[in-house]
Amino acid sequence: MTVNNLVSNDEINEAVEYLDFLNSISVDGIIVQDTGILQICQDHQFNNLKFTRLS
Repeated sequence: MTVNNLVSNDEINEAVEYLDFLNSISVDGIIVQDTGILQICQDHQFNNLKFTRLS
């Protein structure tokens, strides 16, 4: 699953909800651009998600 957005401060709650959904359905992994997404996953212990970062 690609989570290829740059998340602004006013979108953080929506991102958390989306990542929680992805975590709950056990997607194989996510591809991210914004390292803030990685921090959200760590802060909320979304342990089912595996990450690859776009450079």
